[in-house]
Amino acid sequence: MHDSKLVIGPSHPMLVEPARLVFGIKDGRIKSVDIDLGYTHKGIEKMLETKNYTQAVPFVERICGICSHCHASNFCYAVEKLSGIEIPERAKYIRTIAAELERVHSHLLVLSLTMEDIGQRKLMLETLDRRERIVDAFEEFTGGRVHHSINVIGGTRLDIDKDAAGMIRTAVDEATEYSKKLAETILKNDSVRKQLEGNGVLSREKAKQLGVVGPVGRGSGIDYDVRKAKSYGKYSEMDFSIPLHDEGDSLARTLVRVEEIPESARIIKECFSRMQPGELRVRWDGKPPAGEQIHLVEAPRGENLHYVISRGERTPYRVRIRPPSFANLQCAATILEGASVSDIPAAVISLDPCISCTERTAYIDRGGIVYVEYRG
Repeated sequence: MHDSKLVIGPSHPMLVEPARLVFGIKDGRIKSVDIDLGYTHKGIEKMLETKNYTQAVPFVERICGICSHCHASNFCYAVEKLSGIEIPERAKYIRTIAAELERVHSHLLVLSLTMEDIGQRKLMLETLDRRERIVDAFEEFTGGRVHHSINVIGGTRLDIDKDAAGMIRTAVDEATEYSKKLAETILKNDSVRKQLEGNGVLSREKAKQLGVVGPVGRGSGIDYDVRKAKSYGKYSEMDFSIPLHDEGDSLARTLVRVEEIPESARIIKECFSRMQPGELRVRWDGKPPAGEQIHLVEAPRGENLHYVISRGERTPYRVRIRPPSFANLQCAATILEGASVSDIPAAVISLDPCISCTERTAYIDRGGIVYVEYRG
């Protein structure tokens, strides 16, 4: 069979966001992968240089509609650390609850998309329905289903009332029960398991070499989670486990996400049991001292890094954001090397790629060497 190319995107039913994937095919097997991004470039990092720190928070939140809270809170943590601010205890609990609620809804979304890509429409709809309950709880809590606007530098803008707390508890309990049912279905239903098992294998050694993070790394046996390694918020006080699998395939990455849902529910309920009435924010003069600061949070997709440089002015000199998909997308060529064309959807979605977070780069495999091209 002659060499050929398969082009997917930038607009394609398999892709939630626009990207262009070019696969080199030989004898029915994938020999190369080119990922062309830049279709959703918003220029947020550059715009932040023209906004004061208070104005910057909602801009940062709009980097992504799935992990908006983790971006906004991470930026606030970095500026607070730079300014020597200790936020109130209740604000720490609220940020932690919001982060775990966001993790649950993000995992349910990618799990539903996984079921869709392997032809399990009933499971897709069931999973989306459970996610809808989480999003409803978020709306009761913050008034927003996608962007929540709870973070301010110095704490939080919103509190959690009794109605919202009750709705959140119910939603995460339902998600926990559903995650158990979903795990059983994935493992015992041959039509589901066989499409994920052995698909898109990423060895532990290769995962470490490529620096993948989050469920992608933990699906290859890498025991790293920012919530444990570099604790922030209230995570150091929480009792929770980090699910690990070492098979490194799409099934392992999927199961890591399924198993993280009950752990997030446990954190949320423990936060509610420990949280006491109190202030939500401390006063801040709006101008951090000159310096630079890095802060990490564990986003639903993995380690999220915000780097802020201040010159002692009311606007940041530079903000650099390294989201988890920046680290994870580069392994697409590795996990698809030698795979059949039919393996593509399950392998790609198992990385849970967020193009909106990563539109600034493209990863190109040329003769087994991965190049990074910066765009915008």
